[in-house]
Amino acid sequence: MKDFQFLQQKYLVNTYPNRQLVLTKGEGMYLYDENGKKYLDMMSNYGVDIFGYNHSFLLEKLTGQLKKLSTLHCSFNNDTRALAAEALVKRCGGGLVQVYLSNSGTEAIEAALKFTVLATGKKKFIACRNAYHGKTLGSLSATSEEKYRAPFEPLLWNFNHVSYGDSQELEKAVDEKVAAFIVEPIQGEGGIVLPDKNYLTKVRKICDRTGIYSYWMRF
Repeated sequence: MKDFQFLQQKYLVNTYPNRQLVLTKGEGMYLYDENGKKYLDMMSNYGVDIFGYNHSFLLEKLTGQLKKLSTLHCSFNNDTRALAAEALVKRCGGGLVQVYLSNSGTEAIEAALKFTVLATGKKKFIACRNAYHGKTLGSLSATSEEKYRAPFEPLLWNFNHVSYGDSQELEKAVDEKVAAFIVEPIQGEGGIVLPDKNYLTKVRKICDRTGIYSYWMRF
């Protein structure tokens, strides 16, 4: 049997700690290693696999779409994509009229930053300490942890970080140059931190009153 751990560490750029485990398949809530040992998955690939593995409904829909059309540039219209966008808008409600589809959370942040700059002409943002928003340059600018930021500074634009859950500090940080506030409804990497039950309501009111955008990003 080939040493897959050795091969991966040798040929793949390593950006994460090596957990010394070779996983080869998944079923439901369980993962299996190369020897067939079963593990309860408490990570779900950072939320990507919250429905588990080898889910019959998802397999049917995904393989069915792959047989029809695997991918298509957005300069062309498509039945499946159009129906998915319509369903998302109707499900979300709250005045949402359009959606932007991306491959990952960090890409969603990058898109939100660009849309905001185009809409406002401003390049000053507020985010929270201990928040995690991704590792591409724009989303890394929103992330506060020095262990991620330091090797790549100076980063993009002007980001000010305030305490999570402190609406008064947020209000003091807002001025006429601020374009948007980026916040996690529940901080993930920061330690699964839940804010005071009134915090997000206060955030919404501050953003509405001052005219800045707010992005509620979950990671």
